[in-house]
Amino acid sequence: MSDKRLVTFDTLRGFFVFLALYEHYNYFFNFLFLDYHYSFTPQDFSFVYNLSAQNKLQMDHLSYMFMKTFGAWVSQVYIALALFNLGMKADKLTKEKMKRNNKWFALLFFAFFLENILISRSIGQVFSPNALMVWMMILFFFNTCHFYGGKYVTIIMALLIGSVNFFAPWREIFERAQVNFYQHFNVFIDLEARAEVFIYSALIGYLFGLIYYKIDIQKLKLIGSLSFLGAMSFMHLAPLYPVDKADIFLHEYFWAFHRLGSLCVWFTISSVICLACVLEKKERPVILPFFTNIGRKSLGFFLGHKLYFIYFFIPVYLVVAYVLGLPIYNGSPMIWLAIILYGLFYFSLLPKVKRLFYQNSDS
Repeated sequence: MSDKRLVTFDTLRGFFVFLALYEHYNYFFNFLFLDYHYSFTPQDFSFVYNLSAQNKLQMDHLSYMFMKTFGAWVSQVYIALALFNLGMKADKLTKEKMKRNNKWFALLFFAFFLENILISRSIGQVFSPNALMVWMMILFFFNTCHFYGGKYVTIIMALLIGSVNFFAPWREIFERAQVNFYQHFNVFIDLEARAEVFIYSALIGYLFGLIYYKIDIQKLKLIGSLSFLGAMSFMHLAPLYPVDKADIFLHEYFWAFHRLGSLCVWFTISSVICLACVLEKKERPVILPFFTNIGRKSLGFFLGHKLYFIYFFIPVYLVVAYVLGLPIYNGSPMIWLAIILYGLFYFSLLPKVKRLFYQNSDS
């Protein structure tokens, strides 16, 4: 069994992290004039623009096409790739490694929760779990369940948890709870991001990780081809995936709550992973430096990306736009610029800050 890093999977993770940031920044632009201009102080910047009188900023057509193409399965593919990595290393999982992993997942969960507190604009948003927090719960579950119960117990447990999304009135229960809570406390808590929404996608990645070193290229090609045909078939059978230009996350889990839509997502994940496995086994890894580097540090890269955008990029953008007399718009070029600048900061400036900190602490 080789310990060689699978570079193609790093590149894939990096690409889907890029898409996740693309979605998040689009959302903040959607609600810029309603919620997120307050990050600038003093006087909340309303002296520059009459922000309170503005409506939502709609995304441009390129962002719309991106979301029509990738929106249904960005978060689903990422958790599948994360579980592929965990499943691939499952045979080497020791108690010490399991505990270390779980501490890391728990730390990230609370870090994402803290970030949620710092960027939320209402008490309801503070306690609304996001996909990043749910991913940490799923990683914690698979890591713990595999160590104590083995792969078969883990698979059965994951199947049972995921089944409530389709074979129990689970969604109705949560929707009723949301309404009742709002009626009694006037606080809306969004409960759409839940473990059962992602767990089958995670299970697919986990299964491929378990068999990666045992399966040959021909079988991977067969599974990948059938998966691609399945994805194309169910894409035509499933209802059209809707995208609201004024609220990118409004229909984020539309297919996740629909059987045919979910099948399309799962077959897509399977075909993507099979393709990556074939490329790795043929020793033809896909290396795209920007995406590959992000993929290697994907969970760390997620940390702080929202804080950077709300408390740095948006205020600077508003000031520059005001000084130059430019209109404020929700365009793909601005989002790409924001992501590239964040990447430069993360990979260039942050390591220097860390080295400076350690040098000062040692002296």
